[in-house]
Amino acid sequence: SDVCVIFGNALDNAIEACEKTQYDKKINVSVIYDNAQLICKISNTALPVAGDLKTTKADKDSHGFGIENIKFSLSKYSL
Repeated sequence: SDVCVIFGNALDNAIEACEKTQYDKKINVSVIYDNAQLICKISNTALPVAGDLKTTKADKDSHGFGIENIKFSLSKYSL
């Protein structure tokens, strides 16, 4: 379930960021298994956002937990 939380939230964030940009919309996903470690990089072509990574949606009580959920899932493992 942690893999779903991590990938699901990261991909949702990348998709939402690309939807807001007028530039070339691309999402790159790289997954490498090396030396008994799974390394994942998800990037997109949206411009970087400065400051708080909370939601920009109006309903802030129901949104803005993705990064926190990713961090919580990752905290369960020796990283």
